[in-house]
Amino acid sequence: MCRELASPSLRGTDLYAELRPGYGYQSSYPAFPRQLQVLRPAVVRDPEIRFETAPGAQTQADWAHLGGWPLGAETVELSAMVAILGCSPAPAFRFATDQPRPTTLACLPRCLDDLGGVTREVLTDRDPTFGIGQTAEGHPGPRVGRPLQHIYEPSPKHGPFLRRGPRGPISRAPRDGQGALDNSEPVPGKERQRVGIDADGNEVVFRLTLRQDRGDYVLEIWHGCVPDR
Repeated sequence: MCRELASPSLRGTDLYAELRPGYGYQSSYPAFPRQLQVLRPAVVRDPEIRFETAPGAQTQADWAHLGGWPLGAETVELSAMVAILGCSPAPAFRFATDQPRPTTLACLPRCLDDLGGVTREVLTDRDPTFGIGQTAEGHPGPRVGRPLQHIYEPSPKHGPFLRRGPRGPISRAPRDGQGALDNSEPVPGKERQRVGIDADGNEVVFRLTLRQDRGDYVLEIWHGCVPDR
């Protein structure tokens, strides 16, 4: 019965109704939640990190891979061009079965039209359609005259030590986040991830949280953690 009381999936009203006839529970219902809290500690939720811009300032756009999709007698790889305003969570999207330059240039304006028009800047996550040149690995290179600046920003989720959260272990933050980020490498196939080495020799996984066009350079903010192995 204690295991059932501690289960967060069971409502307190249902438990109270079962305890009275089945176990002779005599206390009033207002007192029951206070006793239930002893077996059900409050769930600690990580703070939500929101990024917003002023209306008309920024749109973020990128391709989303949706996997295989039946089309006629065959299965094709379905993608979606997704655009979202920096001031609103409502997205606009267009589906496609490929991602070449003509498809990208056709889908993005339609998404912007659905959102009400073109903002002052549109961030495209280094899509090769909008970049100039590419690296030796085939990734889009930095735009001419627009150097890329990586900044490490500590995440409120990851503290200095490994700790246990309500859903399992929460990895710690790196000792020298900026140093590890400066010497990190991109993860193949994952444009928003990088991997570096911490000051104490541990692997650090970085995730891109923000990209901003600052005029003469592009700023990227990265969070990082040392995975629990």
